[in-house]
Amino acid sequence: MREILQDDVKFCANFLKIPAKPDIQGAVHLVPMILNRVQQYLATHRGLRNIIVKPRQVGVSTAILAFNFRRILTTPYLRGLLIAHKDEVTMMLLDRLNIFYDNLPPPLQLPTDRQSQRELRFATLNSGIHIETASARVTGRSETLGFAHLSEPAHWAPERVDELMAGIDEAVPKTGVEDKESTPKGNSGYFYELYQASKREETPYKTFFFPWWWDKDYRLERGNPLALPSDKGILTFTPEETYLINNFALDEDQIRWRRFKSSKNELGELFFQEYPENDIDCWLSTGTLIFDAVALRQQRLHYIQKPMREEDGILYWRLPVGGQSYIIGVDPALGLPNGDFSVASVFESRSCEQVAIYRARIGADLFGEKVKYLGKRYNNAMIVVETTGGYGETMLRMLTDYPNLYQDVGNTKPGWSTNTKTRPFMISTYATALRSDGIMIHDEVTLQESQDFQDLGEGRLSVPRGSHDDSLFAAMLALTARQVQPQHITRPRPVRYH
Repeated sequence: MREILQDDVKFCANFLKIPAKPDIQGAVHLVPMILNRVQQYLATHRGLRNIIVKPRQVGVSTAILAFNFRRILTTPYLRGLLIAHKDEVTMMLLDRLNIFYDNLPPPLQLPTDRQSQRELRFATLNSGIHIETASARVTGRSETLGFAHLSEPAHWAPERVDELMAGIDEAVPKTGVEDKESTPKGNSGYFYELYQASKREETPYKTFFFPWWWDKDYRLERGNPLALPSDKGILTFTPEETYLINNFALDEDQIRWRRFKSSKNELGELFFQEYPENDIDCWLSTGTLIFDAVALRQQRLHYIQKPMREEDGILYWRLPVGGQSYIIGVDPALGLPNGDFSVASVFESRSCEQVAIYRARIGADLFGEKVKYLGKRYNNAMIVVETTGGYGETMLRMLTDYPNLYQDVGNTKPGWSTNTKTRPFMISTYATALRSDGIMIHDEVTLQESQDFQDLGEGRLSVPRGSHDDSLFAAMLALTARQVQPQHITRPRPVRYH
């Protein structure tokens, strides 16, 4: 018994009941809570701070509720809070909590002391959980919380989310557990910014992403009445579908379901938000995308790779090859701990393939040394330094003895100045290269920033608050300088790597 009470997976299977899906007559029965693939992964991999991007209806909220229920049932004086994004979800979770309690074996049905309909407290342990809706006047400041479960914060009202999170984060001590789980919504706001920062390992949060195919029920067999008329028989797969099959072991029934759900009569483009396949293009733009969404998706499908090597913060996809020429786009920053990044992005000149990148918040002197090292390593690559803002001037002083600096024809100083004339040219050059498959981006951050870049209104082409564009601009610098000074180039058709 003690071993079961200390293990989330065994506790759920042995002691908890959940409603099964309705049978053919529409009746609902309670069944043991056997964790699915997503739930099992969470049970064995969660840390003290977790941020989770998920598809719809894969059981994440129920699983975390169950894990916290086990803890309040076995831990004296443990108090926790669950906040959902709307009332109907709050009531569903309260109902699920009551089902957990009502169907425990008698020895585990400890006396309860419910102070409200939204709370379950065990009187003898003085432990409990309170469930609220994000719109309620609750902040979590009134007591120390052993855990906080925040469901769908991407969908909370923007005017509430910062206030709520500030109070809850202060109420959970460093030994407590916070779970923030949501389907994605838009490429801005609290949840998006926290997830991206956590991916960059700038927060203590452990990131989790679950694609829709982790749910075994998302499939349609041949002849299923929900399948599109053309899909009821054997399917012929598109290149994108073939990629999913080859890389993620999807089968025909899953592809048939994907076509049905992403059809215009169902979710259309919202499919990639509600049932994400990766944590890049699931964040649908809140503005108007500048770069073609299909081209960005093709980049992700065909070119994003894990680096072959990392040394001293430099990510390498291809090591230098003798006789080849390279170009490095350099976007320097001040180096403040929470400021912009300094980025150097290296491309092979003929194929326009990204081969290496260095990205850090670092002072100009140290960054200059790193850039010089990269340039010399890649056959004295042409270095294109962005000089707008003053940081580039400092960089160039560090590179005075470097033999291959970009310089505009007729200009007396090296470097690239981004202004009202050159910025549109950079953007259009990059957009054209994406549409024509004329560039290969291996770096996930560069592609994410390309996805985030949008028309924010009133002619402002940028990324939303909390996002960065440093890696994007480093890539655009390299590409644009290559276009302006194409002395290296007769470009072959790029090789796709998947």
